[in-house]
Amino acid sequence: MDYLGRKDFFLIGAGLYQEFRWQGLVTNEREWNQVQVKFLENHHYFTPSSKQRRDPLKQQHLAEVKAKVARQEQQP
Repeated sequence: MDYLGRKDFFLIGAGLYQEFRWQGLVTNEREWNQVQVKFLENHHYFTPSSKQRRDPLKQQHLAEVKAKVARQEQQP
């Protein structure tokens, strides 16, 4: 779960999105982003080093994905 707080979060997420689509777990990007929000909100780092080094960027990623969801919900 280290990638959640790294700069390559969206790159790794794009690959995971394709896997989820291939397996039929999501059908579109909106669903994927909703899954991402739930996952990021429920994930917690436990070690002091991960809390310090990874959590701030993870929280930024969460805010970005939430913003995407909000924009997507405004679209028909």
